[in-house]
Amino acid sequence: MENFTRLIHCFCALSTGCIYLSDHSLLVEHLVLTLTSSTEDDVVRQVVLGALQTLSLTRSVQSQMLRSPDAVIWMLTLLTDPDDLCEYTLHHTTALLMNLSLRTQGRIYLAENSSLLLTVVEGLLEHESSLVREYINGILFSALNMKEVREKAKETGLGESMSMLIEICPEDTAQQLQFCLDQLDSPASEIDPNVGDSEDEEEETVEDNPDALTMDLQLAEMLDKRGLQGEELLCSHYLTDMKLRLQPPTVDSLVLDDDDDDLQPPRASSKGQPTSGGGLGGSGGPGLG
Repeated sequence: MENFTRLIHCFCALSTGCIYLSDHSLLVEHLVLTLTSSTEDDVVRQVVLGALQTLSLTRSVQSQMLRSPDAVIWMLTLLTDPDDLCEYTLHHTTALLMNLSLRTQGRIYLAENSSLLLTVVEGLLEHESSLVREYINGILFSALNMKEVREKAKETGLGESMSMLIEICPEDTAQQLQFCLDQLDSPASEIDPNVGDSEDEEEETVEDNPDALTMDLQLAEMLDKRGLQGEELLCSHYLTDMKLRLQPPTVDSLVLDDDDDDLQPPRASSKGQPTSGGGLGGSGGPGLG
């Protein structure tokens, strides 16, 4: 599975590969299922996230991922505990969720889970990563198109929290928060909940992403470091096996056949010397003199 997902991830790093894969609905379905069924923040999850995040720049993949709320709910649930996630997972999960929030169906799913959404937003508004803040502010701005989200945000006092953050956060983040605050305070008549879903709207251009290839090389190094390799692997496996072969057999390791009279445990003779039941001086055969 790791090698397969890494190959898909490499294809997505190239614009032609991303466009090609976006037309294969069964592949996208498999990637989404792999993502939503994952329970550990391992290499497979990270690679699948990276691939889906790139593929979600195309409207066809957005539409397919939004056929059910599973992916959106899974990402929201995952983001409620960001301290358990690595930086890569956090970046790509928020970026993927932002891409899906650009569509009306994505915002509907966010509105249906507004309490969970606002828990995620409140937990990440002050995150140390500027990218995570940018993505979470983008998600919030899109979700505030929905009446249910605006009402819930006002109930929880999100506007006051954003106003306080604007005074102390970096300028670019302050500008993003101000956009969200304006959206929160806008009259409902001025907000179009279907913005971004026009069929005439240009699809975002997918460009080559060399950073994704660099990331895959880093993952390859991580995979190599998980166990022994090269000479260490050979020595640990074959030298250990050779030592076992050279060890003298123990009594417990002998397998005796009950029907073989020639194989008897040694016993002491009257002279105190060990003899056998036959063949080497026992009563069943010729002695040694």
